[in-house]
Amino acid sequence: INLMVAVEMLRTFGCQVECADSGKEALLLCSNAPYDLIFLDHMMPEMDGTEVAARLRGEQGPNRQTPIVALTANVAEEMQSYYVRCGMDDYIGKPAEFSDLARVLRRWLPPKKVHDTGG
Repeated sequence: INLMVAVEMLRTFGCQVECADSGKEALLLCSNAPYDLIFLDHMMPEMDGTEVAARLRGEQGPNRQTPIVALTANVAEEMQSYYVRCGMDDYIGKPAEFSDLARVLRRWLPPKKVHDTGG
């Protein structure tokens, strides 16, 4: 449910969204095509988001420098440094709030790619 809600909110900003059902699938998608921004759920089947982020940062793929944002239920302050150590650049608590997605998009995407919906 969290994924469906986040996808629909991202689409209101004009984002084109691709989804993966597992960490392995996310890694495969990210190894084949460049993305402007990657959202990774901290807890995913087969491989969690922190492992996917660490692998993306350690490989010579098209998303080695792409901003990565954790989607997580664990937003304790000390977890922020953990996400950064794993290769993530930012995080959003679940369930995602429209204002949090707006903040992340404005922070990590070039202004010409952000369609402001007033949120």
